[in-house]
Amino acid sequence: IVFISFLFFFEPTIGLLIQAFVIGSFFELVLLLLFQPIKFNLKDIKLNDPDSIILYKQFIPKLLSGLIIGFNPIVDQVFTSELADGAISTLNYGNKLPAFAITILTLGVGNVILPYFARLKGISNELVLKNLNKILISLCIVGSFCTLFLIVFGKDLIIIIFQNGNFTNQDSENVFLVLVMFSFQIPFYLLSITLVRFLTAFNLNLFTIVSSSFMVLINVICNFLFIETYGVSGIALSTSIVVLLGFLIQYVYVINKFEVKNQIL
Repeated sequence: IVFISFLFFFEPTIGLLIQAFVIGSFFELVLLLLFQPIKFNLKDIKLNDPDSIILYKQFIPKLLSGLIIGFNPIVDQVFTSELADGAISTLNYGNKLPAFAITILTLGVGNVILPYFARLKGISNELVLKNLNKILISLCIVGSFCTLFLIVFGKDLIIIIFQNGNFTNQDSENVFLVLVMFSFQIPFYLLSITLVRFLTAFNLNLFTIVSSSFMVLINVICNFLFIETYGVSGIALSTSIVVLLGFLIQYVYVINKFEVKNQIL
C-alpha cells in the first residue's frame, strides 16, 4: 500500500522507492506489534541453559550458509555483465514474476512449516520421513502448477505489466525466455526451503554450509557452460539447475541421516 501510494502521488525515482520500502517496513513492524505485542520477562531469560547453547551453536552455521548462498546472485550479475547491453535488465525483468511466486509461497510455507517440524522431534524417524515426504509431494505439485502457469501465461503477463515506452516487443520476447528458465526452479526452491526449515528444526544447520557451498560452485560451473550457448537465459537456467541440485543433496542427506538413526535404534 505504501509503495502504490508513493508511486501514485509522487514522481517515481529510485530514491522514492527506497523511502517507500523503509517507511512500509516501519508500518509493517508497527502493525505486527499492535496485533502481536512482544511480552517477555527479563528474569525468565537464561543465557546459559541447554536450549540457549543449542541456539548459539546453530546460529553461526545458519548465518554462514546464508552468506554463502548470497553469492549466487552476485555470480549471476558478474557473468551477465559480460554480455550485451541490457542483459542485466533482461535478467532482472525475467526474474520478477518467478521471484514473486517464490516469495509468496516460501513466506507462507516457511512460517508455518518450522513449528510443525519442531513438533515432529518426539516421534519415530520413520514417521518423520513419512510426514516429510507427504509435505514435499504436496509442495512439488503446487510449485509445478505455478511453473506451468508462468510458462503458459508468462508472455501475456510480461506484455501487460512491462511492455510500455522503451520496453519493446523484442524485449518481451527476451524476457519471456529468461522467465521460462527461472520458472523451472519454483517447485525445487519450495522443496529446498522446506528442507532448510526441516534441518533447522532438528538442529542440523551445519550441513547447510556444505549444501550452500556446493550450490555456489555448481552455479559458477553452469554459468560457464550455458552462457555461450543460451546467453542471458542460460544464466537463468543455471539458477534453476543449482536449486534442483541443492534440493537433491539436502534430501539425500536427510534420508541418510534418519535411516542411519533408525538402524542404530
